[in-house]
Amino acid sequence: MDGTGCALRQLRDGLRVMASPTPRHLLAFSNIGFASTFAIAFALTFAMNCACAAMPKSVDGELLKQLRQDVPDIRDCAPEQARPFIARKIDLSADDSQQYLLTATGNCMCGQVNCSQWVYRRGAQKWELLLETQGYSFTTGAAAHHGYRDVETRSRDNAVRVDILRYSFDGRVYQAAPARQSLGRAGGSGRSREVLFSVGTIAIRLQGRVSPDEAESWTLRAKKTQTMRLSLVDHDNAGITFTVRRPPGSDGKALAASAGRWEGTLPATGTYTVVVDAPRKGRGTYTLSMEVR
Repeated sequence: MDGTGCALRQLRDGLRVMASPTPRHLLAFSNIGFASTFAIAFALTFAMNCACAAMPKSVDGELLKQLRQDVPDIRDCAPEQARPFIARKIDLSADDSQQYLLTATGNCMCGQVNCSQWVYRRGAQKWELLLETQGYSFTTGAAAHHGYRDVETRSRDNAVRVDILRYSFDGRVYQAAPARQSLGRAGGSGRSREVLFSVGTIAIRLQGRVSPDEAESWTLRAKKTQTMRLSLVDHDNAGITFTVRRPPGSDGKALAASAGRWEGTLPATGTYTVVVDAPRKGRGTYTLSMEVR
């Protein structure tokens, strides 16, 4: 897109920010006048879209068309000709292929902090979707798999918790690492990590460290009637046990309490939490085997 078209789009986006500001815009623009508010909104959209002038118009149109095909929700919340994302070229591989990071904008695919993100690669016939994720940050790492660098996203669930999720390329698409690290405010009751099984995987081993003052929680999305099998296969503190909690909104009764081994059929679809703790004195490390069928 040429510079004039890009500037006009930035002006349009600035007006949209003014017409329907999100909570973060309201916070940033409080106690200032209309003219200053618009200037800031325009500056923000200009800074966010500054790379659009460098993107060929054909690439911009192709990515928009492919995104609408791959993500039906985009078609539901954005007008036909709208461009509900910011695109920037990224360098994930040493080959000659083109890769772009698309980050959603506006209220279409964004919350107050996190926005949907997509990584595309130019294929032989079309643009290929390598990764679909969500967050407020996207960075590349030094390690690489199958010729493509690992990536890391950060998302915020609330005011004190930041989730860090790492992805590696499997030769076709990016897959999430087995667990997501969560950072919370110091002095909390423990760490929480989300278990994410790779495609075709039904079992995983989770490792951690606990103490009487700090437990660890593992959360997992599972469906009703699936079978879950848990076992502490290795630990250096005989007091380490785990508790299996039902999804939020259930009756609150634990499926298993102070257990070292458990197997059962899940009663509902939702997020289950496995809390590992050490009620006795001293810290301890453990390995928890988890299987879901």
